[in-house]
This record gives sequence, structure tokens and C-alpha cells, in this order.
Amino acid sequence: MITNHRIACWAAVAGMLLSPAAMCQSHGIVADYLMTQSQPIGSDNSIERTAWGEFAIDGAGRSRFELENVIILEDPVRGLSWNVDTVKGIAYEYRHNATAPSPPKGGNDASKRWPDELVVPQRNLWESDGSLVETAELGVQTVNGVECSGRRWIHLIPEGALGNVNPIEVVTEAWVSDTFGFHLPVKIVVQSAVSGTRTRELRHIREKSFDSAYFQPDDGTEIKEEEAHHVER
Repeated sequence: MITNHRIACWAAVAGMLLSPAAMCQSHGIVADYLMTQSQPIGSDNSIERTAWGEFAIDGAGRSRFELENVIILEDPVRGLSWNVDTVKGIAYEYRHNATAPSPPKGGNDASKRWPDELVVPQRNLWESDGSLVETAELGVQTVNGVECSGRRWIHLIPEGALGNVNPIEVVTEAWVSDTFGFHLPVKIVVQSAVSGTRTRELRHIREKSFDSAYFQPDDGTEIKEEEAHHVER
């Protein structure tokens, strides 16, 4: 026989699990974001740039990226994104014409495990999509503390695309982890004579639970709606 006391206890637990606060919780990761660029100039000079930030993403694909005085928020569940100017306290809101899908899960086709922007890096530098000349699997390694699969792409910027006399080789290496239940690019390195070596990586990756409000502009931030734009899928 279930006593009134036990019924009350189970009701309290159910109430907590079904409360709005609990239902808005999601699980994902947070990490330090490091971006570096090294551009040689002649034989004895170079330009070196480094920027630190913080990156967070949950299993639904919502993300928050903080770098200097800017916060970039993406909420594919609602089809919204915001660029927040933390100095002015303004969030520029964009409503996408297409709702982004959740991050891809598993699958035997390795080509589907990589972010679209890696297929043709620096796409804006030339018009042709047919410049991919080589793809290589790099196996599995531990990168910044997590197990990752690696892949290398080699592209050619066509002759004349930038006024170049000969084609320019662009080498991209990416390391992606499935450790957290979704595909997480942990380290991406792009090398070319045009931009030197550019690296984007996540460090000190740790799991965390989030309230959905974490992926929205903070209370008190002025919202300015911008023109809707189409998101290619």
C-alpha cells in the first residue's frame, strides 16, 4: 500500500522534472577557443596574431561564441541568431528562412561527419568548386584531451583567380570528435601562401548542462531585428 507521504514525495519529484526550468536544460560542452595566424613576410619577418575566447554548444546545435567585445549566438531550434555588441548593449537579430538541422549523428559515410565549410575552404577567393585535388584520412588521435578523427584536404586556387601566375595550394587539416554525442570540430588548421597558417581550436573542453537562456541575448540587451536571410544547407 502506498502511503500519502510516498505519493507526495513522488509528486514533488515529478514536479521538479517537469518544471519549466528542468525542461529547458540541455547538455553540451564549453571550451576555451584559440585562434592564431602566422603570416611570413619575406625571409626574416612575419605577422603573428592570437585571439582567445570561449565557445559553448549543446546537443541541439545551439551555440555561444564570445570573442573580445562580441558574442555570436546561434539557435537553430528557433531559427534565430544574434550578433551581440557588448559595448553598446545591442543584439542584432537574424531570422533564418530555413531552420537548421540538429548536428549530424554517426553514420558510415565519413564525408557526412565534417562541417560544410571544410569542403572548400576560402571559397570566396575563387569561383570554381572543382579545385579539390586530394583527400586523406589521418586516423584517430587524442587532440587537446579528446579522441578525434582527422582528415586532410588539398585544394588549388586556380591560376589567375587572385592574379596569381600559378595555382596556389591550400592544405586543410581538421580533427573532429564524437566523444560528446555530436560532431565537434576540435582543431582546424589551414595553410597557404595567401594567408600563412591559420589555426582554430578548442582547449580545456568540459561537459556542462545549460539553460536554454544561455544561448539567447542577456536580459536588458536591446534587440534590433535585421533582414531575414537564407541559410544554405
